[in-house]
Amino acid sequence: MTIRVGIIGLGIMGRRMAQRMVDHGGFAVVAGWDPDPLAVAATRELAPEMDGRAGADQLVATADLDLVYVASPPATHLAHAALAFDAGKPVLCEKPLAVDLREAERMVERVDRENLRAAVNYPIASTAALAYMAEALRSEALGRIRAGHVEAAFRTWPRPWQQAAAFWLDGRAEGGFTREVVSHFLFVLRRLLGPLDVLDSKVSYPEEDRSERELTAKVTAGGVLITLSGHVGRIEADDRNSTMVEGEDGALRLANWTTLERGTATGWVPVPEAKDPRPVGHRHLDAVADWLAGRPHPLASFGEALEVQRTVERLLAGV
Repeated sequence: MTIRVGIIGLGIMGRRMAQRMVDHGGFAVVAGWDPDPLAVAATRELAPEMDGRAGADQLVATADLDLVYVASPPATHLAHAALAFDAGKPVLCEKPLAVDLREAERMVERVDRENLRAAVNYPIASTAALAYMAEALRSEALGRIRAGHVEAAFRTWPRPWQQAAAFWLDGRAEGGFTREVVSHFLFVLRRLLGPLDVLDSKVSYPEEDRSERELTAKVTAGGVLITLSGHVGRIEADDRNSTMVEGEDGALRLANWTTLERGTATGWVPVPEAKDPRPVGHRHLDAVADWLAGRPHPLASFGEALEVQRTVERLLAGV
């Protein structure tokens, strides 16, 4: 059965998801809304069957929608999610869950109280690499986990392909690489190791009203000490990232989102069995289909996303 989707927000992420849904074949983007008519037109080129709506309220009222994907800027996430929930629709929401923590807490309380169908779009949750890491920790293949490290580096912020959204991606209130990128790896650590806590954070805001340009921090995940490093302007590539967990008997590193590597005496080597041979996004959309069908799935809950959001905001406030 084809899953009928409505997308609120047709910027970079909305169009990227539309393309992946079309490529997957099990989804149909049948409705979309964005305040920019050019964004609507660009998305319709990817998904010709999409009917552009005059507002988010009209989109959620579309008959026979199986899913609403919220990909608008962060400050509007929960207002749009609430419209969909009020209309009885499941919601896949982009991260961060919200900008205001109290608003996010109230929404998580509602989701739990009303048993709403809600998930947050951390695609890394459904990767083969994360599944491999989780099994390695479960089986104690690395021995006792004693440390971890996250690095996220960028030539510029926002990255070149994000410049159209710089008005919020580089703003102090909604944007920055910690919310947009580091949050993914905090989610990984929370999923693998346990609850997050911030011990220390130093953050640099050299330009008024713009997002951070450097972050160094120490956090714990399930009691394991994790060091964080993020910076802009020191590398030639558009971006580079890694998330490493080290045990007494070995180490694993997730490099540049999906490449899992094992530490050896001579350096890092790829783990071929942790690579998904299918196109990017297909495994994640399989997980979305499982979720909607009531089958087991690895998608992030609103509660997990709230914990990541709390951690991110503490990091950005400096401790």
